Amino acid sequence: MLEKRLDRLEEMLTTLITMVGSLNRQQQEMKSELQGMKAEIKDMKTDQQEMKREIQDMKADIQDMKTDIQDMKAEIKDMKADFQDMKIDQQEMKIDLQEMKSDLQEVKDEQFISRNESEKQFSEMQKMLTFMKWDQDHTCEKTVKNERELAQVRGHLQL
Repeated sequence: MLEKRLDRLEEMLTTLITMVGSLNRQQQEMKSELQGMKAEIKDMKTDQQEMKREIQDMKADIQDMKTDIQDMKAEIKDMKADFQDMKIDQQEMKIDLQEMKSDLQEVKDEQFISRNESEKQFSEMQKMLTFMKWDQDHTCEKTVKNERELAQVRGHLQL
């Protein structure tokens, strides 16, 4: 009976050792898996940090884009104001041009009237000069006739 007990004890001890060995192996496997998980978690944390940095960079880029958009909106507003000013200037120039055309037409009309008056005065002056020439020719003829008659009278008187 003692032997049976010893065999039984030996068997129990063997089972226990096997169980402890099995537990140790499982524990080693779990430690190994835990180390793998820790490495994966560390990689995930690194990836997460990189993603956070990328998100921060993206946020900065988005903020820069918003600033650029605001600047562009301001420039567009300025360009619209400049365009409006140009339209107003163009309208004023059209009005000035129309006034200049009107003034030019008035000057042309006045020149036409002045030219007609000048031509009329020239024509009258020409007529007057023609009459004066006729009068001078007539006066010259009378003078020549009178001098001939005077010469004849002198010639008669001297006789």
